Amino acid sequence: MRQPFRRTRADKIRNKLTAEERAVIAQIFSDSSDLIMGGSERLWRLFPPRYNDPARQAAYELEKETTAEERVELVTNFVLCRTLLVDSDLFDEKEADLLLRSLSKLRLFFASLLEIDADDFELPHDAPAEVRLTFDIYNYTGWLLMHLIEAMDPTQATEQ
Repeated sequence: MRQPFRRTRADKIRNKLTAEERAVIAQIFSDSSDLIMGGSERLWRLFPPRYNDPARQAAYELEKETTAEERVELVTNFVLCRTLLVDSDLFDEKEADLLLRSLSKLRLFFASLLEIDADDFELPHDAPAEVRLTFDIYNYTGWLLMHLIEAMDPTQATEQ
């Protein structure tokens, strides 16, 4: 099985995505950024409340403007990752960590859109094509995430 990321002996992560794969994931990051900035109640899991008390949470949000700031920060990270994935063949530890966090958020974004709340979620057979595509992207980001985690593990085999 082909691995999209591989650890090098120099403790870098090699990006082994093809040019086509890089273009696809870059577009996914870009499209997702647009949707995140548009806002939606369905995306609450990306920006969970800091307080259980609704009044305290509302006061915190008014004071800090957290939702807007958090959205901008997430989209900024998505832009950085899009550039990294397209332009870089090697990631250092800091870049790999940013990519790991961003892929996790990206997958959570798609889980929120699909209203997935468990690992055993199954797509209905009669789901519309748009929902099926979203589910495929959710699975693809999970596959990338799994392989990045493996590549970041210092106990894993390295390439020359």
